[in-house]
Amino acid sequence: MTEKEILLSSIFNCSRSALYSQEWSLNAEQAKKLSETLFLRSQGVPLQYILGEVEFFGLVFKVDQRVLIPRPETEILVETVLKSAAGQMKMLDIGTGSGCIAVSLAKFLPEVQIDALDVSPEALSLAKENVRRNSADKNINFVQSDLFSVFKKNNVNNRLGNYDIIISNPPYVRSGDINGLQKELKYEPGMALDGGGDGLDFYRRIIAEAGNFLKKEGRLFLEIGFGQREDIEKIVSAGNGFIIEEIIRDYSGIERVMIMRRDGKFSN
Repeated sequence: MTEKEILLSSIFNCSRSALYSQEWSLNAEQAKKLSETLFLRSQGVPLQYILGEVEFFGLVFKVDQRVLIPRPETEILVETVLKSAAGQMKMLDIGTGSGCIAVSLAKFLPEVQIDALDVSPEALSLAKENVRRNSADKNINFVQSDLFSVFKKNNVNNRLGNYDIIISNPPYVRSGDINGLQKELKYEPGMALDGGGDGLDFYRRIIAEAGNFLKKEGRLFLEIGFGQREDIEKIVSAGNGFIIEEIIRDYSGIERVMIMRRDGKFSN
């Protein structure tokens, strides 16, 4: 839907098709809500934060400034994982944010067990709300961790580790580009956007360690930014125990998802 359709559907509490199938008029409360929303949008506040929710993969997620707003491009990451998943698998979602990836996978793969990590306790709090909202409680275990740091603790939950699939949509904006982003993005949490000087810091860290927590020939699925393919390929070729299997493009033809398989010769 367009932003206008999303806004009006929210105000009238109706579907997109209903907007066009009948006549609508604003009452005083609706007119006030529309005016307030348009003012906030003029200041650059994202519509999703104003409305407090966003649709992702056919589900509705609560969002606010604790988390990055789920993007349609990330649905391709979920679709790609779904095509590779089967049976009672174990998955790890790194940097879960709103929980949109983990919850979407849990809803379509009821037998899968998912651990979802995030460094931000505020993000995890919101993600747990989204799990309850979408009735995915039994599938997902949330853990506060800076990437794999939780695995290095002596009291680590024995549920963690030995995954079939690891998934991540890490921060991949270059630090120097943050201030030049469109004003809407300045309302989103910086830590969810900032990928370091060249935008690749988290790819280096994830690729360097993920093989230690995957089963033999397990797979790593990463969302990547525009023009980052070659640089990430160089990180992989430097020798981190992975073989690149496939690159998936989004609907605009941009390389968006990288699938890697743990090299069977890799030793933990």
